[in-house]
Amino acid sequence: MVVGVDGGGSILDSSTNEEERAQVIAGIDWAVGDAPFAGSVDPAAVGVAGHSRGGKVAAMVAATEARVSATLLLDPVNGCGPGQGFSASCPDVTGATWVGAIREPIGIMGEVNDATGFMPCAPADQNYVTLYEATTAGWRAEWSFTGADHMDFTSDGGGTFGSFCSEGPGDDAQIRAAWTAMMVAFFRLHLTGETAMTSWLTGPELPSGITLRTP
Repeated sequence: MVVGVDGGGSILDSSTNEEERAQVIAGIDWAVGDAPFAGSVDPAAVGVAGHSRGGKVAAMVAATEARVSATLLLDPVNGCGPGQGFSASCPDVTGATWVGAIREPIGIMGEVNDATGFMPCAPADQNYVTLYEATTAGWRAEWSFTGADHMDFTSDGGGTFGSFCSEGPGDDAQIRAAWTAMMVAFFRLHLTGETAMTSWLTGPELPSGITLRTP
C-alpha cells in the first residue's frame, strides 16, 4: 500500500516542517487504522520517503515515529527557504535529535549538479551529503547520481517550480528508471525481508553512474 501525503510545498505555501511532519504521521494513523484497506496493512512494516523538503520531513517523521521501519530520502534539502534560518518549526535535522536518532535502515540519494549558483535547489551546505554524514543507523547507504539534477528525483520534473532548478547533464529517463527501481528494492528489502534486493542497492545490479557510500 502506498499513501501520498501532500503537505503543499509551493512557493506560496506557508506550512512549516513541523506541521508537515504532523500531517505525515496523521497519514500513517489513517492508513493503519481508518483507511478502507487498513486491514491489509502491517503496522510493523511502515516506510517513509520524500523528495527535497519532503525528504527532510520524512527524516523528521522517522526520528519521532516508532512505527517507521525504513526511510528513503530523495535528494533531501535541510533548509528553510531563501534567507531563513533554522527554528523550532524548521529545525536543522543533522543533529542527534533528528537524523542522528534514526536507528532503522535509512537510504539517501542525491546529486551535486544543483548545489551552487544564484539560487540552488539543493545547496551544498544543506544537501543529501550533510544528512548522510549525520546518520548513525546500523544499515545506511548514500547513493550519488552522476549527471542527475534535483528534479530528476521527481516523476514529472517538478512542473513550473522545477524549471528554476539547474539541469544536470545526465539522461533524465535513465536516472528516473534507476532510482525508482532502487526505491522498490529498498522497501522490499527492509519491509518484507527480501534479501535478494540487496543486489540492486549495494551489489552487482546497482545501476551504472551511481557511487555508493556505506559505513
